Amino acid sequence: MKTLILPGFSIKNKDWAEHISKELSPDVDSEVIYWDHWKTGVATKNWIEKTADGVSEKYKNQKINILAKSIGTYVTIKLLEKESSLTNKIILNGIPLEDLSSEDCEHYSILKSIPKNKMLFIQNENDNHGSYKNVCDFLHKIDNEISVISMHRNDHEYPYPNTFSEFLIEEKQGVLTNLLKELDQIGLLVGEYAITGSGPLAVRNLREPHDLDIIVLPSVWDRYKVKYPVISERFETIQIGNVTILGEGSHFTNPNICPVETQVKEAEILDGHPYVQLSTLKLFKKALGREKDLNDIKLIEAYLQENR
Repeated sequence: MKTLILPGFSIKNKDWAEHISKELSPDVDSEVIYWDHWKTGVATKNWIEKTADGVSEKYKNQKINILAKSIGTYVTIKLLEKESSLTNKIILNGIPLEDLSSEDCEHYSILKSIPKNKMLFIQNENDNHGSYKNVCDFLHKIDNEISVISMHRNDHEYPYPNTFSEFLIEEKQGVLTNLLKELDQIGLLVGEYAITGSGPLAVRNLREPHDLDIIVLPSVWDRYKVKYPVISERFETIQIGNVTILGEGSHFTNPNICPVETQVKEAEILDGHPYVQLSTLKLFKKALGREKDLNDIKLIEAYLQENR
């Protein structure tokens, strides 16, 4: 998942943005957004709205993280107003409260609609563009449950790549990691199975998993059906905690789309676990044709386009 870095207004923020991008964890795929007025020397009247429109158009049908500083926080707000579903996690540093008009400030109320665990606010204690105390008071009027981290600095600099990285990558280490730990307890070997369903999307932080669906070779199915009961409803499954082994009749084991043996053989190994290739998963999603599958196809296509 891409993390966009939206810096402050002046050209000196270019160095900050590039430094942060370089110092972020290798697990964070970051991209600096360069303001047009850094080249032209003059900011157009509606540059913030135009920038938000451009980002929204470029990353439509994708999920992105935002790491913003100063006026970049206001660009983020305008982006949220336009397409809040576009963003995954948001980090707002140095909200420039002293530089914003009362009308500008009203737009920050959109933050009330964003889940608290998806936002991180950092304000230097004596930031000359907005002190920690004043920013806290401002945000608490929007939602008194918003938490702001205070940093002991007296300027408008925000050199905190480790803090940023920890927040941005913790999701991947959360739900999916716990599911993978359950999977590891089952005793399957690479080459015997592949993770399908939401798993190949979750490992790329495209969307959150709720459980883990896997397909296994026929010989492995025979081995596990002796240990665990086979549930036969719409199709056969073996349920082990939050891990579901999909069997005969499951759409993801349909040999007319792609045989299980081929899916397992061609699986991508990511962080030590095999995942059905996105191009293959797309075929199954297309055949299913449900609304959530069509949404997943958009995420897959956007990801493949971005990473081809």
